[in-house]
Amino acid sequence: MLTLLRLTTPFGQSQQHRRQQRRQKRQQPLEELEELEQKQQQKQQQQQQQQQQQKLQVQAHRLHLVADQQMNSSHTSSQPAPSRDSPFFVLARVGIPEEKLNDLATLETYIRDLQNKAEKFSKIQQTQHSPQYCIIYRVINEEATNMFLDPPQWDIVEGLQSLLTGGIPLTNLKIYLRNHPDVEFVVYRDYNQAAIPVPERGDSGITDTPVPHTQESIDLCSEELSIGISSFINQMPGFDTMQGIKGPKELQAPYLVFYHSREKFEELLKKLPRNRRQKLNILRDYVLSEYGKEYKEVDNLLNRGLITPKYVMYLFKPRELMVAGTGGDARGAVTRGIWKQTDQRPFLHSSFGPMGGNNMDQSKCTWTISAWSWEWSEVLFRKLTTFGIELENTESKEMKIEELEVRPLRFVDRSLIELLQRRGGMFWKCRIQRFVSYHDKKDGELRSSADDRYMIDHKTYLSLHSKVASQYDKGGPDILEGEAFNRDEPPDEDFYFLVPPTVKGYNFKTKKWQDLQVDNIREVIWNKEAFNDLVLHSDQNSDTSTKELLQALITKQIEAGKSTDMIQGKGSGLILLLHGAPGTGKTLTAESVAEIAEKPLYPITCGDVGTEAESVERYLESAFNLGKKWDCVILLDEADVFLAERNLEDLRRNAIVSAFLRVLEYAEGILILTSNRVGTFDEAFFSRIHLALHYPDLTIPLRKKIWKNFINRLRNLEEENVDFNDLMKHVDELAENKLNGRQIRNIITTARQHSKWKNLTLNYEFLDQDIRITGRFEEYMSKLRGGHTEGEIAEDSGLRLAEKD
Repeated sequence: MLTLLRLTTPFGQSQQHRRQQRRQKRQQPLEELEELEQKQQQKQQQQQQQQQQQKLQVQAHRLHLVADQQMNSSHTSSQPAPSRDSPFFVLARVGIPEEKLNDLATLETYIRDLQNKAEKFSKIQQTQHSPQYCIIYRVINEEATNMFLDPPQWDIVEGLQSLLTGGIPLTNLKIYLRNHPDVEFVVYRDYNQAAIPVPERGDSGITDTPVPHTQESIDLCSEELSIGISSFINQMPGFDTMQGIKGPKELQAPYLVFYHSREKFEELLKKLPRNRRQKLNILRDYVLSEYGKEYKEVDNLLNRGLITPKYVMYLFKPRELMVAGTGGDARGAVTRGIWKQTDQRPFLHSSFGPMGGNNMDQSKCTWTISAWSWEWSEVLFRKLTTFGIELENTESKEMKIEELEVRPLRFVDRSLIELLQRRGGMFWKCRIQRFVSYHDKKDGELRSSADDRYMIDHKTYLSLHSKVASQYDKGGPDILEGEAFNRDEPPDEDFYFLVPPTVKGYNFKTKKWQDLQVDNIREVIWNKEAFNDLVLHSDQNSDTSTKELLQALITKQIEAGKSTDMIQGKGSGLILLLHGAPGTGKTLTAESVAEIAEKPLYPITCGDVGTEAESVERYLESAFNLGKKWDCVILLDEADVFLAERNLEDLRRNAIVSAFLRVLEYAEGILILTSNRVGTFDEAFFSRIHLALHYPDLTIPLRKKIWKNFINRLRNLEEENVDFNDLMKHVDELAENKLNGRQIRNIITTARQHSKWKNLTLNYEFLDQDIRITGRFEEYMSKLRGGHTEGEIAEDSGLRLAEKD
């Protein structure tokens, strides 16, 4: 039989002794009081630990007594009732239920538990910390955060709330670290009690199952280590701003700075002093010992282009190119940190994960990351945006990285990379004023060469929209301006991936600024053939054709500021008047002139200008100013309202004409006026016109040429289900019909739609049928006019001369 150990009370002190201590304290200087109290607290803590250890040893010894008695009495048929001093009563006092005392297996279990606990306390007492670091276990609940020197376990008490607790509490961390100056860093392992499921167990007591911690961090105690890690991080661009490093002294698991620096660790370490290298190696060794296996698992997944929700935070390095979205909606950015789980929901069936409550939707988890890209304001500036993805809340489900809504550029397919590079190149070209073509229309439409053309001029847009607020800090480091903005090439290769997907462009048809997808912007391909295909009457008695004269005037236009007028600013513009019957090619001439001059065509109609003199003058001045800024050919189509002769009766029209005359006087650039009522012109206009061209009605040879031009345009569009041979064979018959150019175009458009609806090939029969249907209306109008043509009516009204075929 083992001898009972005697418990002593290390804190038993006489009242007289305590009074003597208080007198000594009062006599000590105030600056020594704090040190004395700290030493006493330390001594008290050590005494408590020793007492607890002795208590456990006594309990284990007493259990041995009971076990021995049980074994000895098992050979006898009966045994006397235990006395109050027997070990049975001792066991009851240490907390073992009396009904369990006769169960030998239960007693053996209690013996092992208490012996293990006593042994653990003994080891912790001897090695509470490594000479280099220590681990502190923090249990977090609604009421407080408690620290322990040993891993906490569940203490399950029947009928009461289970408690997560450790065996060795730490009441004053500051004193503990002061008494252990060799500790370089402290590892904090946090246990969020609300996020950890309580194990199912029938009996009360402390569980043996290890409890996983929910979060881990490292606090750098050593000043040298703190300076060393700061110097190390500063050598890795981006890690100074990454989430997971809270200042220079606290690191968050899984310590991504070590994961991403593994290949260059030794190289970066050589740049540090020797003592700091040694301390940093201690920190690195701990991280790799705890997370090296996890790092290898992540490497294996990434090498296969896969990732799991548990390891999403490993996807990005700080300042790494990423892509959000797919196809035309994709956009690049540069990360400013790492993934973080914003809703803080723990993984299902997870042994490690972010903290969170139990009342959240557990099926999904949301991850976000901050990244910047270039954006327009008054200048190009870096705009910070938060991107996010929602994943299934399971640890182990493998996902293809390329299919994630947000992923690193290195996992993006080549076609999308090329799309982003083309976008960036086009955006850089459009950062200043640029005339572009926009291909966002239905294929196969017969449109003029000037359709879908836009002027991109961000500076002008801002000047016209003063209410657009600035979104950047003026003079800040995150803007692109000055010399870097004016260079031919972007600042770096990454720029191509970081541009906004849209820019503002001015639509010359709608007279509005619109958002243009940069992916749909193309370089303007000038249609020089349009001018060659232009059907005009040539002066047979002159060595110079009308086309040559037009081309000469456009290409050799007098430069602004070199006018021969004695008044500065007057007479520097080129004003052309194109007059003739409708559909004879006036508007097409203006469009063709803009193509050969390689200038934007700015069309203006009476509806754009208005009917009030003040608004007319203001609008025209604005339009002419834009025309000068963008070097446009301005087309004032159907300008009869502004050119009509003034009289004494209509003062309102007189005011409009006078305003128009004033604007023309100082107009610059190329201005083309079209009209079919030249007989009503005010005589003041004729002296302001540099060249006036008359467009007579189309003759049979001219109509034949126009029909051929339209058929060839269909061929160039690679239009399907068109019998081009049949159309060309009947060109002479088509030209016999008295149609103008606009009517010919309309006939071809309706015939195409008719043949497609019937799912038949477009041939002469469809064209002839549509011509006959249109001709019925012309016959009706001829009868209405008493058999007179439209030209004869116009001649009788003094508008223009009638032409004969």
